[in-house]
Amino acid sequence: MGMIGRTLKRTAAQLLGGALAGFLCGCGTGQDVSNLLIQPGKYDIYTCRQITDRLETVEQDIQKLEGLMARASPGAGGSVVSAVAYDPEYQADRGDERELRKAAAAKNCTNLSAPSTPTARASDSTIR
Repeated sequence: MGMIGRTLKRTAAQLLGGALAGFLCGCGTGQDVSNLLIQPGKYDIYTCRQITDRLETVEQDIQKLEGLMARASPGAGGSVVSAVAYDPEYQADRGDERELRKAAAAKNCTNLSAPSTPTARASDSTIR
């Protein structure tokens, strides 16, 4: 196989990978992705105090990631950097938050913070 054949094969693989990534990003909402990342019932054995502590940590992580994604978005390629570097952790944290709130509701825990709402992020407007 010559140099041109390898170059064409590599370019085709890159295009296919990019198309697949675009398809996967455009197929589902963040909630769909976070459902795949978090095991249902993960926090069922936690006490209310443990749920409250973990929820506080997760919400702080979410705020930090939202700030990082907002700072990355104005730059050239920022939305790509944001989607690759921060979005997987962000989606996992959102899934954790949802499961923690479900566990808290099942146990009738009180003194929880209000549910956070996702802010508009650069990765929400993925190029399609």
